[in-house]
Amino acid sequence: MKIKQYVLIITALCLAITISNAQEVKKLELGINGFYGYSGLSGSLTNGNISPGLSYQLSIDGKFFFLKNLGLGIGAGYATYTSNGELKTYTSNNPTTDSEGESFEYRVTASGIIEDLKLSAIEVPVFMTFRNSLSEKLGLQANVGLKISLPISATYQSTKGALETKGYYASNNVEYSNMPNHGFETIEKISYSGNLSTTMAYSLFGNIGITIPIYKMGFNIGVYGSYGLNSVLKPTSKLLIDYPGNYNSLSSLSEKVSLVSGGVRFGVSF
Repeated sequence: MKIKQYVLIITALCLAITISNAQEVKKLELGINGFYGYSGLSGSLTNGNISPGLSYQLSIDGKFFFLKNLGLGIGAGYATYTSNGELKTYTSNNPTTDSEGESFEYRVTASGIIEDLKLSAIEVPVFMTFRNSLSEKLGLQANVGLKISLPISATYQSTKGALETKGYYASNNVEYSNMPNHGFETIEKISYSGNLSTTMAYSLFGNIGITIPIYKMGFNIGVYGSYGLNSVLKPTSKLLIDYPGNYNSLSSLSEKVSLVSGGVRFGVSF
């Protein structure tokens, strides 16, 4: 939490300095922007995948143009990410111990699992900005840079799927099943939910669009996209379910779960 606070404080100071300097040379541009489109978590699974859904983002930014057409910008915003996870089939045989300390093999099979994943974050973009006049009443503007995402919340909800767990004891050459009190059971329709463990994420982003002057403001419309450079999730286990029946999200089965987005950008600048 301290890291997030430091980043937000630094961002606010940078915005204040940018605005102060820009007012003196009259090269400041402030913007309020909205984004809508595919925006979510993305990751690959064996026999499955995690794909982004539709979501939105909001941001404010300040740009300082040190040349007529070229400048630097920094901003702050709020973003939501929604995703759908799907796992067709899964099996695992994990050595572990029971409550009495006896070793056995925890056998898990699953099929048709569907999950909804949601994440919200405070985001800080730092970017290069370019602008150019296309005509008296039409301008072009493009931005490209790095975005830092500080997750606020991240959850999962399983909505469909079947799961079976068994225990094989090599010492007795016996496989136990249908013993829920011991963590061995068959569930025809799973229903699990919980929080996901997260970390700070870094993404490359870019957007381009046109600006239409309206009085002393400009109306902006265009397209945007971003791609995460690292995994925003840090699962505590690489198994779908740990003994005795501790379910982990499908995201625990992916080596990298990135933030990705792309869609329509609109806003005003002044």
